Amino acid sequence: SRMEILPYLQRLHLDLKVPIVYVSHDLQEVEQLADWMILLEKGHVIAQGCISGLLANPQLPLARLPEAAVILEGSMQDFDSKYCLSKIGVNGGSLTLSQNLGVVGSRHRLRILAREVGIARSWRDGDASFLNVLTAVIVDIQPFGQQQATVFLRLGNQANGDALLARITKKSCDVLQLKKGDEVKALIKSVGLVGVPTVDQA
Repeated sequence: SRMEILPYLQRLHLDLKVPIVYVSHDLQEVEQLADWMILLEKGHVIAQGCISGLLANPQLPLARLPEAAVILEGSMQDFDSKYCLSKIGVNGGSLTLSQNLGVVGSRHRLRILAREVGIARSWRDGDASFLNVLTAVIVDIQPFGQQQATVFLRLGNQANGDALLARITKKSCDVLQLKKGDEVKALIKSVGLVGVPTVDQA
């Protein structure tokens, strides 16, 4: 029932453009609705700020969750009716997803799970099934369990680029010899992206 109500709350936010306080233990709900997040632990504020920054902060526990994800915002650039693919321009490039997101120019936010992101040292178009390839710089690498790692990425070559997370195996880290400061290619699955309208679209 809660998931059925969320689209109505999104529409309310879009239509009224008024501040809404939403309290939840479900991070996916917060990722869909929030622009600004206050993170509480045992009744104390441990962090607050723009949701996109908190989700990918190496110092916070959110990026260490199994369902770790980031939020990117961008505008609709094009729609491929043959394959039902929308192209969304984001800071650092563009992303293609299997969804019709409406008119060109409309604003949307994209939820990207860390497990849907791969990393390559180099890339040549047509060599794999990935439609989304963005240049990124490694900000940090942290272990996740016994056999995996979370790679913290910054899109583009600028310090203010959007953040991205990749959840890969430790073996991949070793084989690719990944380290902080390296420039890599972030590979993102189109079928793993979901877009929702932002308040700018009201």
